[in-house]
Amino acid sequence: KLAQGRGAMELGATQLQEKSMRIKGLECLVAILKCMVEWSRDIYVNPHSQSNLSSDHKSKEGEADLSKSVSSNDLGVKDNIEQIQNLKQQKEILEHGIELFNKKPKKGIEFLQKQGLIGPDPRDIADFLHKDDERLDRTVIGDFLGDPEDLNKNTMYLYVDMLEFKDKDLIQALRLFLEGFRLPGESQKID
Repeated sequence: KLAQGRGAMELGATQLQEKSMRIKGLECLVAILKCMVEWSRDIYVNPHSQSNLSSDHKSKEGEADLSKSVSSNDLGVKDNIEQIQNLKQQKEILEHGIELFNKKPKKGIEFLQKQGLIGPDPRDIADFLHKDDERLDRTVIGDFLGDPEDLNKNTMYLYVDMLEFKDKDLIQALRLFLEGFRLPGESQKID
């Protein structure tokens, strides 16, 4: 937290301004990576070329191999940058979905389903709730699983079926069962 410094909002910037500053920062990092790729082209030595280090003589074959490998390397780097950007975007969507889930579970689930991060099946929802993600509020998970609607009940049954109780005594099994969620405060939801 300290390494991030003070947030822009603390300094009087609006949320939109802070978002645009973060995007500009990412664009700058991408530009730096592109410059590093260009720089690495100049110093790249092909380990498969037949050149002798003591002589300055370079064959045309070695230069052709070098240009081929650099161009394929450049394509790989561009794909890698795009892949990183996509992963970052998915992470932001997941963060927002978890935040929504912790406030209103049904809205969070619907948002994540619309974004394609969770499937429409109750099994997919149970998989999501089973992930050992500390950002998910255990009390909200318990309330969601205890809700009497059919989707919630089916999700609860699948959630419990995913737990592995084999070769565990009663106390270990209860601990395993209760570590993923908190029991709701209302007795109707516990039934």
